[in-house]
Amino acid sequence: RAAGLVLCGVSAVLFSLSSTLVKVTAGKTSVFYVLLARGVTELLVGSVCLVMQMVVERRWISPFGPADVRHLLVARAVCGSVGVGLFFFCISQLPLGDASAAFFTTPIFTAVLATFVLGEPWTAMCTLAALCSLAGVVCIAQPEVLFRHDGIQPHGSIAGSATPVVASRVVAVLLALAGALEGGIAFTLVRCIGPRVRPVVHVLFINTSIILISLVLIATLAPHDHGHVSSSGGIGLFGWLAAVGVVGFASHWCLNRGLQIGQAGPGAFVINLDVAFAYVIQVCVLGRALDQWSLCGALLIVAAASMMVVQKMHGRTEGRDG
Repeated sequence: RAAGLVLCGVSAVLFSLSSTLVKVTAGKTSVFYVLLARGVTELLVGSVCLVMQMVVERRWISPFGPADVRHLLVARAVCGSVGVGLFFFCISQLPLGDASAAFFTTPIFTAVLATFVLGEPWTAMCTLAALCSLAGVVCIAQPEVLFRHDGIQPHGSIAGSATPVVASRVVAVLLALAGALEGGIAFTLVRCIGPRVRPVVHVLFINTSIILISLVLIATLAPHDHGHVSSSGGIGLFGWLAAVGVVGFASHWCLNRGLQIGQAGPGAFVINLDVAFAYVIQVCVLGRALDQWSLCGALLIVAAASMMVVQKMHGRTEGRDG
């Protein structure tokens, strides 16, 4: 249904806001602690929402999901949490636009997987939208990785990284592509599971996995880094961490629900409007100037998303006529 694409669009706005919060917070403390805080916050918020649903509906809702799809829930949680972890790390290592551009390969992986696993059609419109979106992302991000590999140059308008682990630009981009692949697998698994599992249960599973992974990362890669906090004014660190978690919860809920009631491939393309939204936030909130290439890229991405909406509505019309 078209409502699925709408929810994916809302999740795109929230994801862009979350990415910006992660970028800023990663300049205040290690990104591993940001990942842990997001997992804990989302798990708590999700648990409260699940209890509220049970009170409203006056019946028990299992937080473990149906037994016949539990293995898919675990697989989706592992893939999704690995993808989120790699994305957070790459945000701390690369300019925000570069990290978003690398992760834009997620809808391509998702559409290909949905075609082979779910039998969803790959049309000429999908190809055109994919090419249009990729061109738009290149125009917006103008990724430095395409031009030089001589170091990491975070945007001057955003705080640098306080993460103790530093990767070269090439390694960081390769990790971003690996995370995009994990995200594509996770999106496809959500579609395989279908509406039998409530979105909040997906959130509980993935954040339990995020907590476990972040604890392992802290223990192995930052055993002596006890949440270093850089000096900064304004909102406190815990406020930033809480904001990352709350916005992340809302974005995941909209994403899961949108993918449940819509096709995985088109939904994933619409989600990547967050690349354009992220730059709008950078201009309006972080004060980073928008050049003509960025404006051109944003228009290309919006055009690509519109193509997917038109295809979705056209498919519904053909279904009714048939």
